[in-house]
Amino acid sequence: MFKEKEMLFLFTETPLHAGSGSNLGVVDLPIQRETHTNYPIIQFSGIKGAIRELAEERMGLWEVRKNKDVLANKEKTEKERLKREEEEILKFIEIAFGPETERADKHGGALSFTDARVVLFPVRSLKGVFAWITSPDALSYLKRDLEILGKALEWEAEDVPPSDTAYVSNGSDLTIGKERQKIILEECAFNTVSNENVDKIAKWLKDNAFLESYKYWKDKLCKEEGSVMSSNLVILPNDAYRDFLTFSTEVVQRIRITHETGTVARGALWTEEYLPKDTLLYTMVTSTDPKGGNPPDKLKDAKGIINFLNNKVLDTQLLQLGGDKTGTRGLVRVRIYGG
Repeated sequence: MFKEKEMLFLFTETPLHAGSGSNLGVVDLPIQRETHTNYPIIQFSGIKGAIRELAEERMGLWEVRKNKDVLANKEKTEKERLKREEEEILKFIEIAFGPETERADKHGGALSFTDARVVLFPVRSLKGVFAWITSPDALSYLKRDLEILGKALEWEAEDVPPSDTAYVSNGSDLTIGKERQKIILEECAFNTVSNENVDKIAKWLKDNAFLESYKYWKDKLCKEEGSVMSSNLVILPNDAYRDFLTFSTEVVQRIRITHETGTVARGALWTEEYLPKDTLLYTMVTSTDPKGGNPPDKLKDAKGIINFLNNKVLDTQLLQLGGDKTGTRGLVRVRIYGG
């Protein structure tokens, strides 16, 4: 059973493709989705693999292995030193994430991750450029997971708007019309109702999910001016939220041109789906005490392993997830809840 737990917020800096493989539908390479809700997710294995890769880079494992390969059979003393250094780094990596494939049966890793869920999704707005939408479903999932962390919250998530209505803050930047009682998101119009819960949720997310350096975006989500709070946060009915998450992702046409003819190569025309930039997701990470091996002193227990993750791996705040890394896709900023 896990002994330590954290929540990681993931804010997409560039479009992100966490692929589910080929598809017979309209999009050739769709993103991963929950079966029962069709909400986009990033599966835990992809998150764990990306963070492990980041840990290997931060600890210097790749550099050590490259230098060791360059030496080959020369300079035996130096090669032995590099081998010892490699083994020392692997102690940290394998205790936290598990042994490499050829030794996977030795013991499990102490760290576990959950699938990342969307909590804020950006949608084009007639006024205010874009809105961050969420729903009672998305907020209830977040609240349920926060209760696992033992966090008490001052906001509620269960109040579902009527089908043609959206909840907004009392000083929403998105409302239009003489009475300022409508918003238009993509091609959809909603009546608006000011809801104090929107203000509470926007302020909570601003304080806990966004990096301190993101002042402009924090103010866009929640800016207090006297007794009035302006925000571009919108709580939609669950069905409308699901439809936006289904049909408002980015779909990109990809091609490969042959050098000889200057035309599209046979079979090299396809479409890929992406989560748009400025999407906010979260994942839970848990840790047990080491499950085997010979852990270093700093990784003797679950707390030490979580500290290693927070202070030695994720302190860069930047992570790359999903596919198409050569095109700098999938860059996300990581904020550890509460720190």
